Amino acid sequence: MTLLWVRTRLFGAYFLIESLAVTVDDVNHTRKGTLMRALIGRAGSPLPVLVDVPDPHPGPGEVVIATTAATVNPIDVRIADGEVREAFGLTGDVGLGWDFSGIVKAVSDDVTGVSVGQRVAALTGNPADPLRAHAELVTVPAGSVAPIPEG
Repeated sequence: MTLLWVRTRLFGAYFLIESLAVTVDDVNHTRKGTLMRALIGRAGSPLPVLVDVPDPHPGPGEVVIATTAATVNPIDVRIADGEVREAFGLTGDVGLGWDFSGIVKAVSDDVTGVSVGQRVAALTGNPADPLRAHAELVTVPAGSVAPIPEG
């Protein structure tokens, strides 16, 4: 089954309905060692592309989160289809997704207040980052992470 990336307006919002770049087999894949999957906007293509990339590792002040849910904001669609790339100075492949939730998988030694296994919500920052919220694992600054209360 092939899915379709469709941009539609409903009450002034854009929605990712489906994606030509992603099939059900892609979603139900088995991880390949230290490779993960990420959805990126490819320069010159209006469709997002699912790619295999190395697992990220936290740098100083960073947290790695396994994504459990991510939003599709209007800006994601506009970046993916090239509509606002110039405004952000984006020329190459870019990650998609701004806000997401997940489970902390790794933290750098200097991070406090966040621990491995904790459920969190987070924001990605720089639109030029090659990997963002639409990836299996996302690295973000610890200051962009908020614990999700139990219950």
